[in-house]
This record gives sequence, structure tokens and C-alpha cells, in this order.
Amino acid sequence: MVQGNVSRMRGASADVLMYLNEQIPLPYVHLLELMVTIYTMLLAPLALVPKLMWMSCIVSPFLTLFFYGFYVLGTSILLDPFRKDEKSEEGFNTRAFFTGTTETSRDINAFVPLPASVNECVDRCELCADLLLC
Repeated sequence: MVQGNVSRMRGASADVLMYLNEQIPLPYVHLLELMVTIYTMLLAPLALVPKLMWMSCIVSPFLTLFFYGFYVLGTSILLDPFRKDEKSEEGFNTRAFFTGTTETSRDINAFVPLPASVNECVDRCELCADLLLC
């Protein structure tokens, strides 16, 4: 059971590393911007009027700010999802993900010892991943 889970974890991390240098196409980012703009400028204020009446004029700017915050967050992650620059705070940190996965695997291995052949395979995988993440 544990060996099957470790195998699936390794497969999933290999899939993540496969897309390391891929960027999200720019049309998707522009579509997201268009959808957020239409929703916050046209649909949200009109949808709030029946319930809030004149208060919709006060609530609508806060709603716009909220959705544009998600938009900015989404575009910063979409344009560089795997954070190629270590100094950048945006994106998915693959090194921290791999380090955390490795430490968790070692903790699991401390409680449930795996055969020596599996440990050798894990050590080789760590060496290859260190070379890929450099």
C-alpha cells in the first residue's frame, strides 16, 4: 500500500516537472481579463440592485476590488506558473514542493521501512531531480 502511494507520488511529481518550462497561452489570460471586466463592471452592479437597491452603488466598488484582486493574482501565477526565477515570490515553487515531498517520504520511510531496492531508487530520483531543478 505504501509502496503504491510512493509510486503514484513519484509519477505525479514527474508530471509536474514535465510542464516546468510551459507557459499558459496569452489568449487564456486575456479571456480571463475580459470575463472579470464584464462581470465586475456590468453584471455585478445590475445583479445587486434588486436586493440592495441604492446600497449596490456602495457595495459594487468593493466587489470590483475583490474580483480584480483575484484577477491580478491569477494572471501573475498564470504567466509564470512554476517560478523560474528563485527571487520571485509569484508562482508555484517547485523546489519547495520537491523538498517537502522528499522529507515527507523520508518520514514515512522511518515508520514503515521499504525494501532496500526502493530506497536506492528514491535516492537516484532525488539526484536526478536536483539536476533538473538547478
